[in-house]
Amino acid sequence: MKGGFRLYATIGLLVIALFYLIYPTTKNERPLNLGLDLQGGMQVTLEVGLEALVRDLATDRDEQFDKVLKAAGANARTSDVDVIATFVQEFEKRDANVRLSRYFRNTDEGITRKSTNAEIQTYLNAQADKAMDAAIKIVRDRVDRFGVAEPSIVKQGTRRISVELPGVANADRVRKLLRGTAQLQFHLMAEQNEVAASLEKIVAFYRDGGKNTPADTSKAAKADTTKKETPKADNSKNPLLAIFTPVGGTAFGVAARKDTAKVAEMFRRPEVRAMMPAGVVPMWAVQPSGEPGKEVYNYLAVRSKVELKGDYITNADTQFDQFTNAPEVSLTMDSEGAGIWSRLTGANVGKQVAITMDNVVYSYPVINEKIPGGRTSINGMGNVEEAKDLVTVLQSGSLPAPVTIVQERTVGPSLGAASIEAGKWSLIISFLVIGIFMMFYYRLGGVFAVIALMLNVVFLFGILASFSATLTLPGIAGIVLTMGMAVDANVLVFERIREELDHGKGYKVAVHDGYAKALSAILDSNITTFLSAAILYSFGIGPIKGFAVTLMAGIATTLFTALVVTRMFSEWYTGDGKRTVSYG
Repeated sequence: MKGGFRLYATIGLLVIALFYLIYPTTKNERPLNLGLDLQGGMQVTLEVGLEALVRDLATDRDEQFDKVLKAAGANARTSDVDVIATFVQEFEKRDANVRLSRYFRNTDEGITRKSTNAEIQTYLNAQADKAMDAAIKIVRDRVDRFGVAEPSIVKQGTRRISVELPGVANADRVRKLLRGTAQLQFHLMAEQNEVAASLEKIVAFYRDGGKNTPADTSKAAKADTTKKETPKADNSKNPLLAIFTPVGGTAFGVAARKDTAKVAEMFRRPEVRAMMPAGVVPMWAVQPSGEPGKEVYNYLAVRSKVELKGDYITNADTQFDQFTNAPEVSLTMDSEGAGIWSRLTGANVGKQVAITMDNVVYSYPVINEKIPGGRTSINGMGNVEEAKDLVTVLQSGSLPAPVTIVQERTVGPSLGAASIEAGKWSLIISFLVIGIFMMFYYRLGGVFAVIALMLNVVFLFGILASFSATLTLPGIAGIVLTMGMAVDANVLVFERIREELDHGKGYKVAVHDGYAKALSAILDSNITTFLSAAILYSFGIGPIKGFAVTLMAGIATTLFTALVVTRMFSEWYTGDGKRTVSYG
């Protein structure tokens, strides 16, 4: 490589690197995205509920099926084994002659009554893989709509997804966004007289210690229940009324946020379930009511029958009420959904319809008239952010299986700032130590090596900026390692040149032979390191990938600066033939 070409190549790369490092600042953008450990944020591990997926895929179930699936799920959670494989093994262990084809049927996938257990397992594994891929796609879409810069979303094992969200501060909002399955449904609300009658029984049940039902429930059923009166009881002796206030209407009552879980548990008791109206389930309203500081949540009586599913929703958008300016979500349905919605509203004028998602009621308006055209809205949003998040979940689509957060880590901005400070000083100290050693040991050659090292760092950051890479703390460690490898390449060259000079060769010949003989050793060490970094990038996640990216980019810049830049400086300095470079 001729000297002039070396000069032009160095200047060209320097201009390109500076362009990528400086140009983004004119648009108020960062030249480099900072990772979770540097700017703070959240790291969440999600687990896809493959048990629920297997349950949904079954076309026929019995008590044995449910027991085996529950046991397989428990075993998978404690020992981190494959749910589906454990499910099949557990079935065959209990009954060697069992045929799983009695529970699964899918002619489109070739699953019939004659399918073997191995074929059923293959089918379930294929569906699980599809569910995982779909879940990752939907989670990524939700995160992208949320506006997180450079998130990391990767699959872990057979049923987990690791999500890193740099710069995110509202952890509760993220949890709701990631966990929502987006199963939007429309239900009718229970009749007020049904709710009042069952509520009187439930209150009496807990008044009597939660052991015996009222002696005569017929009188309660025949009572005038049109009035929205609260059943009278001594709250101090009734554990339900101590944390729950009956209100009548289509709501069982209200409770403070801290008591909602306990109230739900009390309503889940089999004896209490039997006292509720047939086909009615209680659901909490998503938004509280009441004065600030004294907010309570409505526990609503919702009919379990799904009148309309969110599958018919073609578009969702955030709008504002024309009278109150409150945020709401506008929904548009396809032609089939519009027909169902028109018939539903036309047949139930004056009744309330509950719009639910993930077993939480978002709104429960009264149907004032028949609604043709397939348009409706969800009101009761707490703020614009909540409305936008609901739109994000609806537009991204429904998760194929429920997901749960099994691990969560939050890095605060102060810790990120401390990491940046530590990384900055590690770079400065390592550069100073390396520079002082090189200049002391190799004299002028060491000076050229230090200048080349500075250009190496500029080139490296330019490469990272050009690819919009995310800089992490392990990435900074990769940069420090790169500086060491860059110096190592120069040391190999300088030592070879010294050997050639000791053998009596002229300066130009010694430099030429020194670079030629050191080339194989430099390439060997850098290529093997590059391959190792490539493997880390392929199989690693999060911080490991960050380290691998900076290391691979650093190796490329190291080879250029060691073989081109330092030689260019040496040839420039000795170009007139009157000066030579000292190598110690």
